[in-house]
Amino acid sequence: MTYTRSIYSALMLLAFGMLSIQTATAQCADFSAYPGGKDEAETKHVLYRDLVGQGQLDKAYEMWADLYKHSPGGNEYHFVDGIKITKHRIEKAATPDEKAAIYKELMSIHDQYVECYGTKKLKSLGGKAQKGQLMARKASDMYDAFTRLGVQVDVNTMYAAYKAAVTEQGDDSGYYVFGPYAYSAVTAFSSDAIDKGEAREVYNTLLAIADNNIANPKDDATLKYYQDAKATVQSTFKPVEAYIFDCDYFYPQYKQMYDSNPNDRETYREVYSKLVGYGCDKNDPMLAEIKGKDAAYIAQGKAEAAAANAANAPTANKASEAYKAGNYSEAVKLYKVAIGETDDNMKKSKYAYAAAQIAYGKLKQYSTARSLANEAAKYRSGWGEPYLLIGRMYASSGRACGPGTGWDSQIVIFPALDMWAKAKRVDPSVAGEANKLIGKYSGYLPSKSDAFMKKKKKGDSIRIGCWIQTTSTVRTK
Repeated sequence: MTYTRSIYSALMLLAFGMLSIQTATAQCADFSAYPGGKDEAETKHVLYRDLVGQGQLDKAYEMWADLYKHSPGGNEYHFVDGIKITKHRIEKAATPDEKAAIYKELMSIHDQYVECYGTKKLKSLGGKAQKGQLMARKASDMYDAFTRLGVQVDVNTMYAAYKAAVTEQGDDSGYYVFGPYAYSAVTAFSSDAIDKGEAREVYNTLLAIADNNIANPKDDATLKYYQDAKATVQSTFKPVEAYIFDCDYFYPQYKQMYDSNPNDRETYREVYSKLVGYGCDKNDPMLAEIKGKDAAYIAQGKAEAAAANAANAPTANKASEAYKAGNYSEAVKLYKVAIGETDDNMKKSKYAYAAAQIAYGKLKQYSTARSLANEAAKYRSGWGEPYLLIGRMYASSGRACGPGTGWDSQIVIFPALDMWAKAKRVDPSVAGEANKLIGKYSGYLPSKSDAFMKKKKKGDSIRIGCWIQTTSTVRTK
């Protein structure tokens, strides 16, 4: 085995030498430059291409390398096949050093392909030159080598290649470059190789290209490809959006969130907090409306509590009676009032938790129930039951937040696991129940392949939408 690998390594180095001895003047030479003459070159071209067509890439390699060395411009397939053969050799290479050396050859072939055939005009591009398309293929092979072939590719170099290709192609950029270009841009930004202005420019450029192709699709399939590509860009930038974008970017999505549920206090308080944090003006009409609405809510709560205290009514008892009578909405309302009637935090916690259980279990008012559970935990430090309840709310939301099966319904388990972990952390007495829930629902997590299809992997940050509206961490089976 060692002997065979040594021979293979020597052949790889020899091949690299064959490619590197080309002179600048011979880079696009045609068949007439072949030492054995044009007829011999054309015959050899047909023979090696037959082998490629049969999938015998190793046998085709020697003839192809000879033609590529002397007559690279004899036929465009010298580049097309050369890329295919060279990627095959990378796959077979035994060591990282061998892969790196052959990868260098692959990049050289791509560069020469652009030089020799970049000005060729294609009907599929409306008569435009294929230079940008060839540049995009080079970038795509960088990404393929990085993700599939085991080559240590510099992501910043890959980013530069995608940027050059998209700049060259503009609206003709293929949908297949969107995901890798977005990934390389986010990675470059995360490593401080580019600033937020450049990262934002990549995002805006890709969305503009996608929107143009969505508005003017060649066919239904192309329309779907660009729609999916646009969604991929948006999800890829999601983890870093808070560091790149400002108020103008976030405002539409939070306005939509507010408009969909304008009277839910937890929703509108989050909208206000987030947009102010992103630099939005507090005097903006929507934000001013929210501020006034919250002030009215607080005033109303105080007034209700004062009225209840003045009447000296045993409101908690009334709440219990309302629940027994099946008047669940009234029970929740009375428990809220009871919270304001007492200065005893243990009682406040008890009433808030009872109200949370009713809002969730009987009324399916998830946001209200979660708010009450959090209030219960606030009044009683070190109590894990409210967090267990919130976790159950999240875990039971698969059908409410998605189709009931698949990724969109499974990701609600992520924040549920967060809550159960928090419950046993703050309150060891509930660890048994928390572990039981964690064990049960871990079996419903998405698979690694499901996460991969969503451009996610275990440990990634993910935003959970629907009523949950929180950030969690991807888990997989």
